[in-house]
Amino acid sequence: KDSPEARKVRSLVYNRYNVYNDYKDYIFSPESAANAMVCLINQTNRLIDQKLRWLQEKFIKEGGFRENLLKKRLVYRNGRI
Repeated sequence: KDSPEARKVRSLVYNRYNVYNDYKDYIFSPESAANAMVCLINQTNRLIDQKLRWLQEKFIKEGGFRENLLKKRLVYRNGRI
């Protein structure tokens, strides 16, 4: 988990342009390819979890789409009367 290779693979995601050549050195054998994929899957899961927490917080603070649409409709309707 904290081997130098694993840390290097995890840091590759921050490169501006992710290309195959960045990962080529870490997927030379089936075992190292599997380890690289596990690192990338874990990073992806972490980012998805972070996005879900952000969306939940935004929903709690701002409401949902339909709720906000109703508010805008009521403002429009009340402004016309």
